Amino acid sequence: MKYHRIRPGAIEELAAELGAKSSKDTALMLGITPEQLEELRYGDVTSATAIALANRAQQLRRAAKIIGDTAA
Repeated sequence: MKYHRIRPGAIEELAAELGAKSSKDTALMLGITPEQLEELRYGDVTSATAIALANRAQQLRRAAKIIGDTAA
């Protein structure tokens, strides 16, 4: 099984983009626990986890765009 490391700062960039105020907010948005978020930040992840995280981030970006468009 191949493992990957998430680019340093990528989770923080996503959190800022989505308006998360804390690590707990970020974890909730991604559907994981704060402990799992820390593992993502500092550990290796499988290809399946990396893909799932990327898909969830894309879903959140789409939702934020829809909400932003309707709120304007």
